[in-house]
Amino acid sequence: MNCLFLYLFCILYFFCYNYIMRNLYNIDDWIDVKFARLGEILIEAGKVNLIHLSMVLDIQRLKNIPMGEIFLSMKVINEDDLRQALFIQEIIQKRKNA
Repeated sequence: MNCLFLYLFCILYFFCYNYIMRNLYNIDDWIDVKFARLGEILIEAGKVNLIHLSMVLDIQRLKNIPMGEIFLSMKVINEDDLRQALFIQEIIQKRKNA
């Protein structure tokens, strides 16, 4: 019984995770997005969670280091994820200003 429950939970989790999250590397997933904050983009993409973001914001307030550098030093995201998130941020900002 426990194995069946765990199996169903894993399937449900996989389905929900893939359905809710936006693909960081598919620009079409970001067409309807109105926000352009790096932390929000990374959360929407499932790369960070609210705990990571809260920790990074606290460190940023104390040390005045860019958010991306803090995420990289914490090894929460990799350089490719950061580059792609910054690219999406730039596209969203350009679309807002147009």
